[in-house]
Amino acid sequence: MLLHSDNEHPDWPDAIAPLRAALPKYSWCTLSIEVPDIIKRASPVQVSLEDAATETSPIELPNQTLVFARIQATIEKAKTEGVEQFAFLGYKTGASYALAFLASNASAGSALALIDIEPTPNLSEYETAQLIRQITQPVLDYYVNNVGSEQFAMWRKQAANQRAEKRETTFS
Repeated sequence: MLLHSDNEHPDWPDAIAPLRAALPKYSWCTLSIEVPDIIKRASPVQVSLEDAATETSPIELPNQTLVFARIQATIEKAKTEGVEQFAFLGYKTGASYALAFLASNASAGSALALIDIEPTPNLSEYETAQLIRQITQPVLDYYVNNVGSEQFAMWRKQAANQRAEKRETTFS
């Protein structure tokens, strides 16, 4: 399942379209899901690290209910057609949605690829990175242009190392 970034579409030429064209050559079936744009472009909520670590309310992304419903409907439809395993690939903010979905639905997929992950406007980099702690599946964290902050990368790596059920994790 492929999830695109904000203000893009399911066949975006920078990342999603090349993957949709290339993966079937290696016997992968692909399905790209429409992720609604985040209409308000507000500044991210600033949360101190201590507050983020002790917060007990679940993190919710903009349009999360709609995006998660689309992902779940896609999974259910694919299962009726005999598909049994799902891997999630998200690009930029789409990676945040894929990460949050897998963190909330642990048995929904067998792997996660994050490409140039960007937090959604309402989450800090730290909050986004902490979702990785909840993922038990293998995670590929990949940057095409090395545009992410070093602090964000360090938080993601630390979160991956703190996962309760570790599997092989690849960082790039």
